[in-house]
Amino acid sequence: MEQSTNWESLIAQRMRPCVALKIEDASKRNTRRQQLKWKHEHREQENERQRKWMAKNPEKVKEYQQRAKPAIKKWNEEHHERKLELNRKSDRKRATDPKRIAWKAEYNQRPEVIERRRERDRERNKDPKRKEWFRQRDARRREAKRLAKLAKDVA
Repeated sequence: MEQSTNWESLIAQRMRPCVALKIEDASKRNTRRQQLKWKHEHREQENERQRKWMAKNPEKVKEYQQRAKPAIKKWNEEHHERKLELNRKSDRKRATDPKRIAWKAEYNQRPEVIERRRERDRERNKDPKRKEWFRQRDARRREAKRLAKLAKDVA
C-alpha cells in the first residue's frame, strides 16, 4: 500500500473538493487566494478600479453582460426564493440610504410632481366605490370615538 506524504493530498482526502476554485497547482491557488483576500480587504479601492475600467471599456462591459444573461436567468429560475430575499434586502438598503431620502424629499417638492399627484388623486376620488369606502371608514371612526368617550365617561 502506497502512502502519500504530500500534505495537500492528505487535506484533499479529508475535505470535499472546492467547486469555486479548481486550481490544481498549489502556488497558483495560493496566489489567487491572496489576490481575493486583498480585494476583499480593500473593497473601496477595488470598486474604484472597477468603475474606472468599466468607464473606459463600455463595449466590453456590454459584451460581458450579454454573455452572462442566460446563466443569470437560469440561476434566477432555480433559486426563486433566494432571488426574492436578495431583492427585499436590496430594497431595504436602498430605502434607508441618506442620499436617496434627501433626493426623494427634494423630488416630492417639485411643482410638476405635486400637480401630477393631485391629478391622480382627483381621478381616484371620482370613483363611487372609493367614495363609499371613505364614508364607511369615517362612520366607523366616529363610532369608535363615540364609544371611547362613553367608556371614559362611565369609568
